[in-house]
Amino acid sequence: MSKIKLKRKEIIRYGLPKELRDEKVCNLGGYNDRNGVARPLTYAEEDKWMPEIVGLKVTDPGFRQAVTNWYKSLTLKVKPEGLEFEIGVDEAGNPYNVEDYVKYLFAKGHPWMAKSREECLGVEHLQFWFEDPEADNKVKSAKLEVSTKAYVEFAKLDDEEEKLDWVLRAVLGKFPEIGALSELVKLKVKDKKLKVAYIIQKDPEYFLEVMSDKDLIYKAELASMVDAGVITKEGNKYLNGTENLGSLDSAIAWMKDGNNSAEYAILKARLDQFGTPVTIKVKKEKTK
Repeated sequence: MSKIKLKRKEIIRYGLPKELRDEKVCNLGGYNDRNGVARPLTYAEEDKWMPEIVGLKVTDPGFRQAVTNWYKSLTLKVKPEGLEFEIGVDEAGNPYNVEDYVKYLFAKGHPWMAKSREECLGVEHLQFWFEDPEADNKVKSAKLEVSTKAYVEFAKLDDEEEKLDWVLRAVLGKFPEIGALSELVKLKVKDKKLKVAYIIQKDPEYFLEVMSDKDLIYKAELASMVDAGVITKEGNKYLNGTENLGSLDSAIAWMKDGNNSAEYAILKARLDQFGTPVTIKVKKEKTK
């Protein structure tokens, strides 16, 4: 079993008491599409489910017209508290409540339907949306899980100051509002972490992608080279003078290619001279 609720915009009638406005019913009625009267079901589905609604057998000559008339006359009366439908289906795909299910599909395809409450309130001609508490809870749960994972990874940066710096450099392309690279690298660790925390609040999933990116160091370095003018970026292309290094992935592949090691070393030297080099702390091996 699965229930969903059809909701409507609040009706604004100036001079009308709120208690009367709240009792006002909004109607969602039949509509036409390019084929005529809108039909939310295929003919095969109509043959299967509509006999019990229109009270005629599929073999009755008037069956199809009766279904069409039912669609034409269908009106959903939506009060402020909404109109609930049972939309669950069994293992064979048959609705537990056929009439509720057909009405749900009818409303879902209506031109006055919005995809969400937010969209409905933001678009004048849209009047209705579906409220699905179960789906909403799943979305909230998924977001919470991602955010939790993001903060677990964030805590690891306490022991990885260099990686904190790389992350800041790498996310600048998507979040330029956190500041100029030349200023970010001068910040104290606690202030850098505040910048990263802002990224997590905005897009925890993106932060997780950055943290697990095996090419993070290269992306941080490319961002630094572009900022320092060592290389240039035009659209999605990276240029080393007149040499086109291609997209981000192509530029990273160029940096990794041993045949380009001499030129890559020159770029790094120029970054040391004109920009802020990416630091890599060499870990000492533990003595046995």
